Amino acid sequence: MKKDYLKKKQEGKNQEEIQQGIIDEEEFGIIKELKEFKKEYKTNVEKIKNLKSTIVLIEQNIHQVTNFLKISLIEFKVQTHALC
Repeated sequence: MKKDYLKKKQEGKNQEEIQQGIIDEEEFGIIKELKEFKKEYKTNVEKIKNLKSTIVLIEQNIHQVTNFLKISLIEFKVQTHALC
């Protein structure tokens, strides 16, 4: 994994480079890529959260419609039997 690679590369540096935060172009690219992945991950987590909320609303609507149809069917049966 790239994170492990960065850690090993940092271990190979001397103390002065580490203290000054000196990184090479490759490390910079990897850090930038990791930040982009983190941002994308957060966006996807938010999308999942929104989708779960939508699913809950849809399930509630299905339950309401099912109950309405059951009641309507019962009323219809009562009315048809009353006419006979």
